[in-house]
Amino acid sequence: MKNGLTEDAIQEIPVPESLEEDARWKLAQRVAASKGLTSSVLLAKFLLYVCDRLLRGSVAEITEYQSGVQVFGRRTSYNPNDDNIVRQYARLLRKRLDNYFDGEGCDEPIRINIPRGGYVPVFHPRTPAKDPSKASTGDASFSIEGTAEQAQKDTLSNVAVIQDIAVFAAASRRKAGMPWLRARFRRLWWVAACIVILGATALYFSGWLGFMRPRGGSHLLWSQLFSKSKETFVVPADSGLVFLEDIAGRPLSLKEYEKRQYLYNLSLPAGIDQDTRNDLNSARYTSVSDLNIVSRLSRLPEMVPDRFVIRYARELHMDDIKHSNVILIGSVYSNPWVELFEDKLNFQFDYKSYSAFDAIVNKHPLAGEPALFHNNSSGNSSKTYAVMAFLPSLDGNGRVLILEGLTMAGTEAAQDLLFDENAMAPILEKGRAADGSLKPFELLIETSGITADAPTARVIASRYY
Repeated sequence: MKNGLTEDAIQEIPVPESLEEDARWKLAQRVAASKGLTSSVLLAKFLLYVCDRLLRGSVAEITEYQSGVQVFGRRTSYNPNDDNIVRQYARLLRKRLDNYFDGEGCDEPIRINIPRGGYVPVFHPRTPAKDPSKASTGDASFSIEGTAEQAQKDTLSNVAVIQDIAVFAAASRRKAGMPWLRARFRRLWWVAACIVILGATALYFSGWLGFMRPRGGSHLLWSQLFSKSKETFVVPADSGLVFLEDIAGRPLSLKEYEKRQYLYNLSLPAGIDQDTRNDLNSARYTSVSDLNIVSRLSRLPEMVPDRFVIRYARELHMDDIKHSNVILIGSVYSNPWVELFEDKLNFQFDYKSYSAFDAIVNKHPLAGEPALFHNNSSGNSSKTYAVMAFLPSLDGNGRVLILEGLTMAGTEAAQDLLFDENAMAPILEKGRAADGSLKPFELLIETSGITADAPTARVIASRYY
C-alpha cells in the first residue's frame, strides 16, 4: 500500500464522467508528454488509447486488431498475423514506460505497466526501489549494459581475491624467508596478474571499458547516427515491392506506399487472382545484403541498444522518422521513403526511362563528370553504381544515412565502403565541420568486377554541403 491505495483499489476506482478528473488518466497524459514518448506521436497515441479504453470500461476494445485500426491507421481488412506493427510498438512502449518510471517519473505514486502477452495497461502503487547491491543477478532480461555491469561485479570480486592474496603475502613476509614460501608467493602473484588481465578483457568486450577502445575512422559518422536522446530507425528495402512494380510496369509514389494503396492502384496482370494479390500485399521480402548491413550496424560500439529500431519499410510511418535518426537501405524504387530526401540529392536514380531502370543522374556535373551513370556489362566484366548520402533529418535535429545501389552489387559496394574504416576515415575527415560535427555529403560509388574475381569499389564523385 502507498498513499492509502492498494493495487486493487487503484484498478477499481469508479470511472468518472470526465476522465480529466481521474488520477490515472492524468498520469497517462504526463507519461505521453514525457521526453521518452514525445519523439514518437504514435507511441504516445498508443498509450493514451489503451488507457482511455480501460478507464472507460471498454477493455474488450484493447486488442491488437483494434489498436492497429484506431491508432496506426490500418484498413478494416488489416490482419495482425500479416502485420506486426502493434506488437513492435508495444515492445517499445514497455521500454519507454520503464525508462519513465525509473527516471523522470520516479516520484509518481502510481505506475503503469503493460504486461507481456496483451495490451491492457495495469495501474499499481509504486514499490520502494530495490537496493542495487541486493539485486538478483538472475534477471531474465538481457542487455549490453547488464552484461557490462555483471562483468564489472566479476572484476571487483577478482580484485577482492587479489587483495586477500596481498594480505596473505605481507603477513608471510614477516616470517622467516623460507624458499618454499617465496616460490608460493611468486605463483600467487602470477595467478593475481592473470585474474586482472582476464577481468579487464571481459570488461573491454562487454562495453564497460568501451572508452578505452580506440575509436575507428568512422566514429564521427556513427556518433551522429546513434544517440541516447532519440531513436535510430534502420529500414531495409522492400524487395516484394520491386516485384509488384515490375509486373505493374510503373514505380509507386511514397504517398501510395505510405497509405498502402499500391495493391489497389496497380494494374496487375489478369492471371493474378485475389488470393495472390493478398499474398503480394502481405509478404515481407528483403535481400540478404540488406540484412547483413543491419547485422553489422547492430554490432557497432556506438550503437545504443534501447534506441535501435529495425522497421520494415511497409510498417514505417512518417511520425516514426520526423524526429529520429534514420538509416534507409535501398533506392527510392525499393524503399519509397528515400523520396522524402530526393530533392536534397545531386545523384538521383533515373525514372524517366523506367523500362531501362539502370541509371543515376548527375544533376549538376562538375568539370570532367558525365551527366549520367548507368550499368554496363561487356564480356566477363561488369560495372554498376551506388550512392551513399548523409543528410539532415526531416526536423533538422537528427541525421539520415541513405545507401542505394542500381543493383544488389551496387548496394553491397556501398556497404563495403561504409564499414571500411581506412577508406571512410579520409572521406569523413574532409567533411568535418569547424565545430567537430560532420557536414552533409554524397558519394557516388562505382563497382566493377571480372568473373571469378572479387569486385572493387571506389568513390568517383562526391559533394559536401
